[in-house]
Amino acid sequence: MSQNIKQLMNVRREKRQFLIDNGIDPYNMANPQKQVRKVSFISVPPDIKSVSRGTVRGRVVQIRKMGKSTFAHIQDDSGKAQIYAQRDVLGADLYAIFKKIDLGDIIEVSGEVFNTQSGEPTLRVGDVDILSKSLRPLPDKFHGVKDIELTYRQRYLDLITNQESRNVFVNRSKIVGAIRRTLESLSFMEIETPMLHPIAGGANAKSFSTHYNALGEDMHLRIAPELHLKMLLVGGFEKIYEINRNFRNEGMSTKHNPEFTALEVYQSYTDYIEMMRLVEYIVSQASCAVSSEGLNGFTRISYSDLIKQELDIDYCEENFEEIHKRYENEIEPNLIEPTFVTNFPHQAMPPLCKRSEDNRFVEVFEFIWNGKEIGCGYSEENNPEIQRASFEAQEGETDEEFLLALEYGMPPAGGLGIGIDRLVMELLEVQSIKDVILFPQLKRKS
Repeated sequence: MSQNIKQLMNVRREKRQFLIDNGIDPYNMANPQKQVRKVSFISVPPDIKSVSRGTVRGRVVQIRKMGKSTFAHIQDDSGKAQIYAQRDVLGADLYAIFKKIDLGDIIEVSGEVFNTQSGEPTLRVGDVDILSKSLRPLPDKFHGVKDIELTYRQRYLDLITNQESRNVFVNRSKIVGAIRRTLESLSFMEIETPMLHPIAGGANAKSFSTHYNALGEDMHLRIAPELHLKMLLVGGFEKIYEINRNFRNEGMSTKHNPEFTALEVYQSYTDYIEMMRLVEYIVSQASCAVSSEGLNGFTRISYSDLIKQELDIDYCEENFEEIHKRYENEIEPNLIEPTFVTNFPHQAMPPLCKRSEDNRFVEVFEFIWNGKEIGCGYSEENNPEIQRASFEAQEGETDEEFLLALEYGMPPAGGLGIGIDRLVMELLEVQSIKDVILFPQLKRKS
C-alpha cells in the first residue's frame, strides 16, 4: 500500500470517528420497509415548475464542495443522479455530517426534485443517512480502473467506475435469460447433474482432480455433463438442458478459461440436423435480447467440401493428421460469419457420435464464428457395443455406469453444446473471455 493511500485512509478513519462521536452509525442498517426509489426517478420535464419528493440510496461517485453547499452524484443499478446539499436547508449540525461524506460512501438521501439553472435534474437534500463508510478511495473518476489485472482481481471497482463493463454483465444476464426462455417455450426441461465425477468423461480434456473424503475415493470436477444427461434420456426425459459450469485443466487465453459456463441440450428422436436448427434459433433469440437487429445468415458446409474449397485437395484418411492440422490453422481461424462445419472425420471427434453411412465421417457439426468454436452437436451413439468399442479405442477409463444405462436402451437422439462465455463475447463484440466472466481465474498474488 502506498504512503499516499495510507494517509487518505487515515483521514477517512478520522471522519468515521467524527460520525461515531456524534452518535452516527457509519454502517447504518437500511430500513427495507422504507419507500425508496431508484435514482433514475430524479427527472423533471424542463417545462414543469412543480417539484416531486423522494428518497434514494446509492454510492457517492462525485463530489463538489463549495463552502455552504455541496453537489454530488450518487449511483445505483439504475444509473447516476445529482444531489444538492445546503447548510441553510440541513442546518449546521446535519450539514457538518454531510461534509464528512467521501467518494465511495453509500448513503440515503431524501428531498425535493428540481431542475438546476443548467437544466440538470437534481434532488435537494433534506435528510441524509450514511449506510456504509468507504475507507479506501475509489479509482480516478474520469479514468476508472485502467490496470487490466486490477480490473479482473477487483471486479467490483471496475463495475463501480466503468458503465461499459456493467453493461456487458447486464447483457450477459439477458442473453442467458433469453436462452432459458427459448428452451422453455419449446418444452425443454432444465435439470442439474453432478459436478463431481468418478471418471472424467464426456469430452477430450484434462480434468481437475480432488479427493472425496466421505467416500474415500478420488474424483474429478466435471469436464462435461454429457453422460449423465444421456442417462436421463434412457430414463424417459425426452427434451432436457443444463446451463452450468465445466472445468478443464488446460491453458488460459483470450478464448479459454479453465472454469467456464456451457449449455448442453439433448432431445430424443432427433439428429444433428435438427440440433443445428435449434442452435440457429437459440442464438438468434439470444441476439434479439441485446440487439434490435438480431442475427441471421448461418452458413453450412461439410468438412470435406471446405477442405476442397479452401485447400484445393480431396480429403483422404491416410492424410488425416496433416489435413486436419491445416484445417485448424488455416481454415477455422478465417471462418468469420456464423458457420456450421458438418460431417467431420471420426478421428477428430469424441467417441460419442454416430458414424455416417460411409463410416469415415460422423454426424456432427461445429459452430464457428469469428474464427472461434462457439458450440458443437451430433447425433448420439446409442448402440452399447459400438459405444464400448469407441471408448476402448480411446485413452482413459471406460465409463461402465454409462454403458450399463445404454444397455437398457437409449432412444435415438441429438445433442448440442454451446459455450456461453464465447457466445456472449460474439454477441457483445468483446475481445477477451475474461471481460465476460465476472471473476476470471488468475494466479494468486504472493
